[in-house]
Amino acid sequence: MDRDELTRCLAAADIYLIPYPKQEQITSGTLAYAVGNGKAVVSTPFWHAEELLADGRGVLVPFRDPIAFGTALRRLLGSPHRRAAMEG
Repeated sequence: MDRDELTRCLAAADIYLIPYPKQEQITSGTLAYAVGNGKAVVSTPFWHAEELLADGRGVLVPFRDPIAFGTALRRLLGSPHRRAAMEG
């Protein structure tokens, strides 16, 4: 996917989900784009996400835990104020 297509997809999203399976993931360009585009994020706690989503910028959930992902997503979708606090 090129940058323009990625930007269009992120613009259409309400929340960006990023389920990397291992903590050792050093960086994520799509995470950087999502945060740069003001999206709320739910992510596993890989190194880059832990740093970028600190201070409430996103929600970190345990690795390989789809129930935690679903819970975090439902909470954000059900709380526009909380989601808005993460955006921008």
